Amino acid sequence: MAESKAGHALIRQTPVTLLALTRHHVEPHEEDWFARCRSDYLRSFPLTLLELVRLAALLLLVGPSTSTAFTCAALAGCALVVGIELAVRQRETKPDLSQSLALRYRKTGIGLRTLCWSAILGWAIVVAPQGHTHELASLGLAMMVIDGISILTLPHLALASVFASGGALVAGAITREGLAGTAPVAVIVLLLASFLHWSIYNLYYLFATRRIRTKRLAQSHETISLLLNQYDDEGSDWLYEIDARGHISNPSPRFCDACGIEAAQLGGMPLTALFHEGVHLQELQDKLQRGESFRDLILPLMACGEERWWSISGRLVDQLRGERGGWRGFIADVSEAKRAEARISHMAHFDLLTGLPNRTLFNATLERTMMRLSARRTAGMLFVDLDHFKEINDGYGHAAGDALLIEVGRRLEQVVRHGDMVARIGGDEFVV
Repeated sequence: MAESKAGHALIRQTPVTLLALTRHHVEPHEEDWFARCRSDYLRSFPLTLLELVRLAALLLLVGPSTSTAFTCAALAGCALVVGIELAVRQRETKPDLSQSLALRYRKTGIGLRTLCWSAILGWAIVVAPQGHTHELASLGLAMMVIDGISILTLPHLALASVFASGGALVAGAITREGLAGTAPVAVIVLLLASFLHWSIYNLYYLFATRRIRTKRLAQSHETISLLLNQYDDEGSDWLYEIDARGHISNPSPRFCDACGIEAAQLGGMPLTALFHEGVHLQELQDKLQRGESFRDLILPLMACGEERWWSISGRLVDQLRGERGGWRGFIADVSEAKRAEARISHMAHFDLLTGLPNRTLFNATLERTMMRLSARRTAGMLFVDLDHFKEINDGYGHAAGDALLIEVGRRLEQVVRHGDMVARIGGDEFVV
């Protein structure tokens, strides 16, 4: 029932969903970068060669001797389109030209090309010899597909180009054959335009999402690297001394600032009193009791009102300031590195889309649960697989499919008990 309601909601939102596929959040400083990505896609197609092939096909089907006026117009139109393309490419070579402005020039050139070829196509159907109308109709349908796909990074203009070519094809057929004879062509054009409408918007969504997510991922990796090395850059190490009993001796101002404790209070305090209970604290206590040196023990504590992590190393000293031996070493604040490690661990164990535990965390939890099972302790699993999910992805786009998966995960979490686990283990597969 929930799936049915979600499906009806998606059906009602179909136009909005398709339009939403063309909207991507790009930071103001990234607009030029994203414009360059879109222009790079447009430049990857050999448009000049395409114009020459299209011109040759039209003249071959119509015949140069059929209509001198059409032949001259087609040659002039092709020359204009190629000239515009070359002029745009020439402007793009200017070093001071912004990518956003270069993309605007390309939009203008493509718009003029669309108008020119649509007019030539419609005229060609009107003047072509009797036996070549079907071949021209096929060429017109091919133009719709090629023009739509080759400029899909300008999705609205690509769709306009598809409808312009289709409209010229239908208009030429009506002029030549009349309304009755044009019906089959009109139906084919309408079906193809509808399919291209859906395809262009979804392909653009995939293009933009991949480029933006790749950039975000690179930025995330850079941020994590900065977090892991930040404590080195900021010089967060400081020296400390403790006596044979493990009490702090002569704390430095930097040590006091890091702890948020006055020197008079910090001096004479057991070093172990700073840290939270745990395995690593027990290891530090054992080392101190046995009189052993230690290295890179990472311990949590509350310092200056916030949770911190310190990496502590110490070397046993026989004589410390003329007194019985103790330890001298250094402490490094690795809080940022631990937080980055926690983020990486979270990314490894939780699904990035829904925020639910992923297959790795689910398998580990299941293994621990199975080890604790007994005659009085049982566990149950419920597998949830969404039927017809591929149809939603194909019919309404990946953005709608992602929204549906997020909503399913949220609803599953709402209905289970506290302590139960809801995990996403596959594309449309969940387990409780």
